[in-house]
Amino acid sequence: MSAVRIHIYLCDLVGRTSIVKSSLLMLLVLMLMRQNCHAVLDERSIRSARSPERYCFTTSCIKASRYLRMPMNLTADPCEDFYEYSCGLWSELIPVKEGYAAMLSSYTPLDKIRVLLKQFLIKLSNEKTANDSIGLLKLVYDACMDEDAIEKAGSKPLFNLLDRLFGKTLRLKVFLQNNHLQDNGKVPIEYLVAKLWTAFSVSTLVSLDVSPDQNNASISMLLLGKASPALRFSSFSQSIRNEYSKTMKKTFAALSDSEHPNNDTTNSIDEIVEEVLDFEISLAQISTATGEERDQANRYHKITIEQLQATGNKFNWTVFLQFIKPVEHVNIMELGYFRRLNSLLDKTRNYTVYRYLAWRLISHLERRYADLTAINGVTKRKERLQFCIGYLINTFGVIVGKVLAREINVDNDTKIYVEQMVTELKSAFMVRLRENTWMDEATKEKAGKKIAQTILTISHPDEINNVDEIYASLIEKRDGYVDTAIMPGDSFFEMDTKIQAWFVQNAVNLIDKPSSRRVISSPIDSTVAAVNFGAIGSLIGHEITHAVDDVGAEHDGTGNLKNWWTNSSKEMFNERINCFIEQYSNFCYPELGESVCVNGENTMGENIADNGGIKQSFAAYKAFTRGKPQDVLLAMENFTMDQLFFLSYANYKCANYNKEFLRHIIATDGHAPNRNRVIGTLRNSDEFAKAFNCPVGSAMNPEKKCVICSKTCSHFLRVDVLCTYASHFCVISILYFLAAGEQRISAISLGPMDVPVKNLGEVSTPVEDYNALALKAVPKVLYFWRNADCNQYQSITLQNTGPKRLAIKARSTTKLRFKADVTYRFLDPGCTTKVRILRLPGTNNAPGEDSTDRISFYYAPTDSMEEHAFSALQNEVTFKREVVKIKYRSGDGDS
Repeated sequence: MSAVRIHIYLCDLVGRTSIVKSSLLMLLVLMLMRQNCHAVLDERSIRSARSPERYCFTTSCIKASRYLRMPMNLTADPCEDFYEYSCGLWSELIPVKEGYAAMLSSYTPLDKIRVLLKQFLIKLSNEKTANDSIGLLKLVYDACMDEDAIEKAGSKPLFNLLDRLFGKTLRLKVFLQNNHLQDNGKVPIEYLVAKLWTAFSVSTLVSLDVSPDQNNASISMLLLGKASPALRFSSFSQSIRNEYSKTMKKTFAALSDSEHPNNDTTNSIDEIVEEVLDFEISLAQISTATGEERDQANRYHKITIEQLQATGNKFNWTVFLQFIKPVEHVNIMELGYFRRLNSLLDKTRNYTVYRYLAWRLISHLERRYADLTAINGVTKRKERLQFCIGYLINTFGVIVGKVLAREINVDNDTKIYVEQMVTELKSAFMVRLRENTWMDEATKEKAGKKIAQTILTISHPDEINNVDEIYASLIEKRDGYVDTAIMPGDSFFEMDTKIQAWFVQNAVNLIDKPSSRRVISSPIDSTVAAVNFGAIGSLIGHEITHAVDDVGAEHDGTGNLKNWWTNSSKEMFNERINCFIEQYSNFCYPELGESVCVNGENTMGENIADNGGIKQSFAAYKAFTRGKPQDVLLAMENFTMDQLFFLSYANYKCANYNKEFLRHIIATDGHAPNRNRVIGTLRNSDEFAKAFNCPVGSAMNPEKKCVICSKTCSHFLRVDVLCTYASHFCVISILYFLAAGEQRISAISLGPMDVPVKNLGEVSTPVEDYNALALKAVPKVLYFWRNADCNQYQSITLQNTGPKRLAIKARSTTKLRFKADVTYRFLDPGCTTKVRILRLPGTNNAPGEDSTDRISFYYAPTDSMEEHAFSALQNEVTFKREVVKIKYRSGDGDS
């Protein structure tokens, strides 16, 4: 059986296909961490003469300290707004560059890729162009950078291209005259849609990709998805629409003048622009996320071409696929989109669609006229070098990966370090899985097997050095930038299928979609584990969490479409996600307009992965560093290691967006803006609140937290053997937790009612279901609040017959089995029809009599448990039952 693989890649880029994107491997994080491991293994951290702490003076540590400290706003309160505290100066210090829509701290790795690629290409500039994939990369780069040749050629190459694609009757000069085009002699729309994608990477009416067959992940299939209009969503501000319209008019006018300089086509252009813009806005509306994407039955649905054609007759899918690759079956991403597309085409005139397709091609190729940067709020387009480097990364990602693999020397020590990190992260996940209170045992077992099947792939596949055979049919010289740039498209499906073959059969990521392989990279390199786990570990943990969320649940360990959740686990999961949806939907941006808020439903999957990822990473970091001395960063010595972990997590998400791009993210992205990802995740973290001593009720430590599962879910009693009296029972669970090295009784809970008489085996009784309140330093008596008809407040008096302190050692990191002899005295027979005390069979005590029961249960340690002041309620307590005596014996015989 094939195993799921974790592929840690270099950068999450927008490219011609997801497979090409996924070929850019995670060399960069290894490059960044290379200094870490060298520092750990080769350079000795220096112990300061002024302090017993271990100060780290390596280059990587100094750099990490600078990255962390630079954007911090120490005047902010970390318990009120941790993003402002950790990233408050980012926007001021790192303004949005010209040609950019945003500046993010995560751009740093991508910038390093650009620098490496630029240096490599400059080095090749004086060399003879080789007849291989590297030569192809250099050829396109040289053509792209040759602005003199581009200007000299003018628009002639573009007109020739339009003639070849659209035919003489659809030449630009024809539809600029606004004539109603005749059907005779026209090129099929289906051909143009296919060609614009395969040759130019322009997604117009439909996007294409290569994905595994969901029933047999070893087979690649064609995946059809929604369009990606340049005007990507319908709620752009009017000013942006005006800029977009102005750009279209400017482009058409410039091209018209170059063809017929003496003709006045202003009125025709205005009409054309209006109709094309209306169509693109409608296309953006039907392409907007609907929530169906998380339903794998819609997102990956294998159907025949006949079934696809049944969505409507306005687009001939058989003809379309003839220009891609004739197939019998395709995978469909959100079938509802294709029905909406058919309805839109049904009410749109054909020549409007032709004009839209021509506009998308022109705007893609003719950067001199069609400058679309304004739609993201960008005031100036990118410099030529920046543009060309980006084009190479997006279009020739596999070859770029080969270059970076050659240029970056990843040593074995670095790989070992990353492997150790992932091992700890997987272990932390397995611990949380075992402690999960809502997932039944059958689902837990399958989740554990899936995680166990994951295989870590670091760096790059060896086959990346053999990409020439993939590009063999493409390595030929064409004259001019346009011809050179469009050449790769002719063999789209065959090329991507070969690339797919690089990734061993079923080599899919944790949510089993090659298109979603993630980049694990960080601008921070440091010997300090807290920094690495905060930035990098949380990202890896994010992806691990996806393995068993509602999307990952629909793929088994081999990548095949198979739901392995039981119905009960699915129902329990759905009950918990509403908290996340509500929490994130309350993140709003009034400065962008009324009701501009994060869509908690569309971002739900990523929000849950963020929350799960940081919990795993924190637990993994604690395990990774247990018993090891930790280096201290200069200028950060006033922060604890736990605080550095969370500062590193937030630092990686420091961001500065312009308003229009922020609006775009909120409307279309499956991720919340980075500010909300930081605040939302840490508000739900007990570990964060403890690290920064945030009081309960503060903005960053609300009383209500959203949790799918964590250690705080595990406030329950695990009972080995239960015997019941009649058809009702009540389990008295006494939970002990380790906090700051002290044992403390934290809660007492009553178990579920109306359970049939039987040996129940191991049972978990959640405390939170009964509103248990944990008390601090209350001797002898603990109070339990239960909303019941017969009695609201109850108390149990505890009396140790052995030593004052239980012999549960702090070294216990796994569950410790011990026994308890519990003696109950019934003070009042009230409520006995509703509540019965767990007892040994055959006992029938009257009020005032004692009964001694023996229970076997487990001690489940945790770091902390939320505490509440409860003294005001003590005088209102009505005593119903009293525990006279509790004797404890651990498995080692300790009392």
